[in-house]
Amino acid sequence: MNIKNMALIFAIAAIFGNTIVLAEETPQENRDAQRQRIREAAYQESLRRRMQGLPSNPNETPTTPKTLRHDKERSPRGDLKRRPYNIEEARIYFGTDEEGKPCYQSVGEHFENNPKFHEVGLVLYQPGWFSETFENIGTMADENAQTKLKDTMSDMSGYLLWKHKNHGAWCPEQNVFIGGTGDVGKTDSNGKATRNMCEVYAQFLEAKQQAVQTK
Repeated sequence: MNIKNMALIFAIAAIFGNTIVLAEETPQENRDAQRQRIREAAYQESLRRRMQGLPSNPNETPTTPKTLRHDKERSPRGDLKRRPYNIEEARIYFGTDEEGKPCYQSVGEHFENNPKFHEVGLVLYQPGWFSETFENIGTMADENAQTKLKDTMSDMSGYLLWKHKNHGAWCPEQNVFIGGTGDVGKTDSNGKATRNMCEVYAQFLEAKQQAVQTK
């Protein structure tokens, strides 16, 4: 075989090999591009909903429980974007607006604009070794009760390896904020769903009522 024929064979092999690589890479590139388009569309939809005064999560409704946190020091810890979070800034559904539609505002705006929001109950979750209970500490109109609630919703507590997150929950169907809970019905990285503490509280109230009726 002469040199020209060998060179031709190598050239064809190189082209064929590159074609295979491109064929293998193209589907992945397409998948990456498709995921990017989906993320961009979701982001644009989120912005559109916020501009309309709606929750960015389309699954959030007036009856959806919501996990809340409170940074007492308002330090720039917060989420991955390093924003501070505060319960007064959390946006939730409560009541209706002037047009009779479900009103979606921050907790602070609800407190300022709607006197009925002052009647919202404040509850503390108290876990125990063998049982758990809930303590009703007042309403949003009570500043001392508000302080107690926020103390149980701070970012982190404990020491070193024993630090753990403290959360709270907005339970629209029970019309209460609960302090000291975990995430409300979320799924962790292992696929395990956390308990919906609003449902746990509802079960607690039902059991308490049944106990009173049986006396």
